[in-house]
Amino acid sequence: MTWARVAEAFDRKVHGLEVQAIEYRFLHKDGSWRTLEATSTNLVDDPAVEGVVINSRDITERKRAQAEIDDLRRRYAAELEERVRIRTAELAHKNEELKSAYEATDQAMKLQEVFLSNVAHDLRTPLTIVIGYSEDMLRRARRRARGVHPRPDPDRQQGQGPPRTDQRPPEPSAWR
Repeated sequence: MTWARVAEAFDRKVHGLEVQAIEYRFLHKDGSWRTLEATSTNLVDDPAVEGVVINSRDITERKRAQAEIDDLRRRYAAELEERVRIRTAELAHKNEELKSAYEATDQAMKLQEVFLSNVAHDLRTPLTIVIGYSEDMLRRARRRARGVHPRPDPDRQQGQGPPRTDQRPPEPSAWR
């Protein structure tokens, strides 16, 4: 702040206007510049003083410390921004990996579902036939145990193998 502004602030205070604390630079006798802060109190109407009291204090160290703090904040903010940028990029990369892994897992689950469906069908068909023949053999064994023998199948002769498939097997009622 220049001396003209200091004089202007003093003049405003003398005329009863509110003046905030002002800062100005002052050349010290050692040749360094010092920063001062001045506050004023209008005591013109006080008969003991009849003037404006101005108090100044040296705030050079406070200003230097504040500048150092501001510089550190800027540096740490830039460093933090860079760390956040790097971490965000890492997380985006991990997200892409997880998305790819999820899609691959989903595809594998669909393929597994199709495979298991086919395997179940392929196993169920022969097992149904085996179960059918087993039930038929069990029925026949029970009848033999009771002494009831089925009538011989005319289409099946001894030693000629299974019946022809183009004809329907005899009804169970014909076995009695």
